[in-house]
Amino acid sequence: MGNQPMTIGLKVNTRGPHPAGSILYGKVYLSVSKKPQTARSIQLRVIGKEVLVVHHTTERDHHNHNNNRNQHHGSERHTEDHYEHSTHDILQMDYPIRVFPDGKIPIGQYEFPFALQLPENLPSTMSCRKGQSTCEVKFEIIAEVYQQPNSMFHTNPNAKEELVVEASTDISPLHDTSLALPAETIPVTGCCCSKKGSMSLETKFDKTTVQAHSTTLRQDNPDAVPRDAFSVDFRCQNRSTVSVEKVRAQLLETIEWTSNGYQEQLKTVLAKIEMDATQFPELEKLRKVDRRRLERRQYFGVGSNDMLTLQHQPWHTLGPIRVPRHAKDSYHGRAITIRHVLSLELITKGCCKSNPDASTLVQIYRRLADAKNMNNPEYEEQSFSAPSAPIEEEQSLAPSAPSEMYDFTMTSHSFTTNAAPAAASFASSDVFVEAQALPPDWNAQTADVVTIPMADAIILGPSVISPSAPTL
Repeated sequence: MGNQPMTIGLKVNTRGPHPAGSILYGKVYLSVSKKPQTARSIQLRVIGKEVLVVHHTTERDHHNHNNNRNQHHGSERHTEDHYEHSTHDILQMDYPIRVFPDGKIPIGQYEFPFALQLPENLPSTMSCRKGQSTCEVKFEIIAEVYQQPNSMFHTNPNAKEELVVEASTDISPLHDTSLALPAETIPVTGCCCSKKGSMSLETKFDKTTVQAHSTTLRQDNPDAVPRDAFSVDFRCQNRSTVSVEKVRAQLLETIEWTSNGYQEQLKTVLAKIEMDATQFPELEKLRKVDRRRLERRQYFGVGSNDMLTLQHQPWHTLGPIRVPRHAKDSYHGRAITIRHVLSLELITKGCCKSNPDASTLVQIYRRLADAKNMNNPEYEEQSFSAPSAPIEEEQSLAPSAPSEMYDFTMTSHSFTTNAAPAAASFASSDVFVEAQALPPDWNAQTADVVTIPMADAIILGPSVISPSAPTL
């Protein structure tokens, strides 16, 4: 693994994306050549963070000072760009997968398999850009040879991979999350707040939580709306002199992020359905309206009369309103908020007219099949040798063959992994090559699989080592 005295590599064998609450299977590769190296332990860390940039501008007047009496003094307005950067930690896991009591790593080649359970309440990996403002939720797993605290003068040898995480939910797809909003009479106004009458609207949302990217139908009703889509039932009555142009149901995504007191917001219409109002006879405007009766309905016809107004009107359905693949998961973090609103709106004709509407917050999550399956078939197919004797006592070992992902016959070093995205960053390009293409003479000692459940995973300081960690 190179000509360096000590090199470390990392590979996550479990295919991504990684559901929250699932188990990561992988290996840490370590090569020590020339002479024993000073080290206290090999740490496996998982870090999650929100990274934010908010771009804003200011304008300043720049005065031109000219000593020529024949020319007038002037000023120019300049725009200055400012960038507010901030980072917020949302996950810190630090676990020693090997401890060296004597503070030395003997010469040799080593493999340290691990199985690490992710917390169940992690948000999904995401990124967003608006102009020059950006926000992202990112995770990475790091294998580090801990020698001394990192500083500007020293960096411990390490290797890292970015993780793509998907949030999960405890709500079953068969769980009823429907919402019915009571009938409501909404005053309708025109230009200069002139009174035009009222409209009554009653809505029912078939669900308020969806697992996105699922095409499965309800088993008890094959004709039902897919689980990755919404539908809206409504009935209405127009008792105004305003014409209704169309009925619209839409799903709106709003992403907000804050950095150092500056806020950015991005709104995206994920999906919408529109129907012409002529398909609903009850939305036809009133031709002649007695003004006194109109005011009486507007001010005294609210409450119990709302249901009476609509009880003879038919129900209509708009849907399915399908969640697109580019939709983000609903999230409320330290500095990033992603919310989704499903709304139904009666769009009136003309300008300065009010549009009666009904809306609700909905939750969107990814579809995670077998997210918490502890028996990973990809991991079970791998062969790990039995724990070897202490290295100091063992001079000759039979070679332990690397797993299939590392047993290459190609000569190119351009291999990339399935688990790491193309934008993954590594501490050293040499480490990346060495971690993915093992040398032909690789003859490693494979340790026991280190299982890291959430109950045992702790946040360690730079000088703290768990007493339960295995020793070499």
